[in-house]
Amino acid sequence: MRLALTRLQWQVTWTADAAEARSLVAEKAPDLLILDTFLPGINGLDLFRQMKADHLLDTTEVVVISAFGFQEIVKQAIQLGARDFLVKPIDVDQFLARLGLIPGGKG
Repeated sequence: MRLALTRLQWQVTWTADAAEARSLVAEKAPDLLILDTFLPGINGLDLFRQMKADHLLDTTEVVVISAFGFQEIVKQAIQLGARDFLVKPIDVDQFLARLGLIPGGKG
C-alpha cells in the first residue's frame, strides 16, 4: 500500500508504533490514515477512539485494515467513522480503487 501510494505521488509516513502514530497525526493532520486493528500494546480501534475523542481526526479519513473481518470489528470501525474496512491480505488495486485513486472504486 505504501509503495502504491508513493507511486501515485502521495507523501507517505509509516509507523507501527501507536504513540508515534498519534504524534504524527497530531503534527501532520494527514488526509488519510490507514490503521491496523492489531498494534503493539493497543487495539487499533481503541487508538482510533482516542484520536477521535481528542479531535485529531477531524480532517482525516480513516481506513481500517485487519487480518480478521469479524462483523463486530467492522461494525465498530464504521461506527467510529472509518471510510472503509479492508481485510488482509489486501489487493492493492482494490485498495486504490476503493479510495477512488484508480477507476473502479467508490471514490
